[in-house]
Amino acid sequence: MSNLQNQLVVAETVEVRKAIRLLLRTPLILRHHNAEGYDLIHRRRVAVGAWFENYLGWELRLSPRRGQVRLVKVAPPAFEPGDSRPATQHRSGVPFDRHRYVLLCVAAAELVARRAVTLGELAEATARACATDSGLPSFETTRHGHRRAFVDVVLMLEAAGVLEPVEGRAESFTDDVATPVLYQVEQAALFSLLAAPVGASWVVVDLDSDRWIDGAVDGLLDEPSYGENYRRATRRDLDPPPPPDDDAARTRRNLWLRHSTLRAMFDDPALHRDRLSPAQRDYLDSISGREQLRRAAETAGFVLETRGEGYLLVDPDRVATDELFPGDGAPSVAALHLVTELTSAPDFRLHVATLRTALRGLLTANRGWARIYQDDDGPDRLLAEGLALLGRHHLVTRDGDHVTARPAAHRYRDADLVGTPRPEPQEDPA
Repeated sequence: MSNLQNQLVVAETVEVRKAIRLLLRTPLILRHHNAEGYDLIHRRRVAVGAWFENYLGWELRLSPRRGQVRLVKVAPPAFEPGDSRPATQHRSGVPFDRHRYVLLCVAAAELVARRAVTLGELAEATARACATDSGLPSFETTRHGHRRAFVDVVLMLEAAGVLEPVEGRAESFTDDVATPVLYQVEQAALFSLLAAPVGASWVVVDLDSDRWIDGAVDGLLDEPSYGENYRRATRRDLDPPPPPDDDAARTRRNLWLRHSTLRAMFDDPALHRDRLSPAQRDYLDSISGREQLRRAAETAGFVLETRGEGYLLVDPDRVATDELFPGDGAPSVAALHLVTELTSAPDFRLHVATLRTALRGLLTANRGWARIYQDDDGPDRLLAEGLALLGRHHLVTRDGDHVTARPAAHRYRDADLVGTPRPEPQEDPA
């Protein structure tokens, strides 16, 4: 192979790795938002699409006419509340509540027939839609809390590329409903917000059922190509499914095990073995399973760390990283202090009251730091945000009023960032 051919192979390898990790972080990429990323994926679409199909069972949809790339992700099942990735409020980072999700769906529906819209027009249309359906919560632009919720929704649509700002800023709507804010509506991005294996028009829903919403979501996420009851192979609270009766069924089940296990691996950087079902653990313990994981990580440019307790994928270039940890900001600093407290405790477990006291002492010792938390309820808010951050990275688990450090948390022990003396340890409540 000539030197030029070697250089081309190396260049292709580097670009494929970057494209895969870029899609893992941002499943929807628009050309007018990220021309470089779109061109990269378009150029390496065959190799990138094959990687996602082979290892994760996710479809890569590319539409040159619309100028967009959409990775149809099917997330692994959520075993714990912290497993979900909810939409978050713009300022606080607090997960969306039901009201915000309703406003998101209604606002998106009102945008379907529009090419341009002012923020006031969209708010009025959303309010009318909520008022005419008794099943929807009210939305009143005269209420400050409702306007703040609506702005969170609009900013999320902005980030997704659905609303392209032309004039004004959405944040000003919170204090002044008459503020002039104009948007161009990107229809291609709007219709790609919902990406699922099954189209919404194909899902049959029993509206008389109390759990019709759960049924609708399950219908959207159904993957019949794996066969019947395929999800049982990844449920920890059920007995393993009986062995398949024929070779075709066995092949489908093995394919589901590979895809579901590697989805859990690549959807989160740290994967503890106790978060897997017995069948998934057996798969990763097999020669073929270990080899599939090794190849998948290598092709995507990750460094794979294997420990007795689980696995860790490290992206040295941080292309796939949607949330840095450790990162900037008081919650990240607080999370590191919480890790140090927890990993220094017997059984790596402490009461939330002890952790709250530790953060209160940290704030008291550093009056010039984290000033928005230097009030009476500051320690509580900082504790909640720090624990939420650790939970999203699967570094702690919470059982009632007690928090336990996971094995992966020990790599961050004593990594405090404030640089001032830590508060004295407190006796843990019984």
